[in-house]
Amino acid sequence: MSEKLLHRGSVKDIYEISEQELLFRFSNRYSIFDWGEMPDAIPNKGRSLAKLGNKLLAHLSQEGFPTHFLRAGEQSEDMIVKAVAVPRDNVSIYQSRPNNILIPLEVIYRFGVPKGSSLLKRYTTETEWLQAGFDRQYCEGETFNEVKLDFTTKLERLDRVLADGEA
Repeated sequence: MSEKLLHRGSVKDIYEISEQELLFRFSNRYSIFDWGEMPDAIPNKGRSLAKLGNKLLAHLSQEGFPTHFLRAGEQSEDMIVKAVAVPRDNVSIYQSRPNNILIPLEVIYRFGVPKGSSLLKRYTTETEWLQAGFDRQYCEGETFNEVKLDFTTKLERLDRVLADGEA
């Protein structure tokens, strides 16, 4: 299989296999707050992301939900997906609700409030925490009773936080 590197990101590398298929190779790299790639890596992160993504997207496809997923790749860090358009320079195209196009959405799983968390800047009062759906105000270093989801945009210069309904 001939692979042409299209994009190297903080989470995965994207290769073109054919005009219709892409290979996602999940890495052990990570980034924080749009700063870019951090200098260290998380062992087995790529393998874990690929395994989770392959299982979840295969299940959604089997249940009738349309996805870009085609199959797991040959390596444990790989996923094969349908190629879609990525309109980096023209995000206004989304107003027409096109098909076969990247959904510019990032889903962030939050387990707590680590040092430097953007939540501490976003919510400065107990009222703001409660309005955002938390059970109370949290401090640095605390963990949540359940995983919280955050949604942000992609393809913009800086990722913008989205309300649940907007996501």
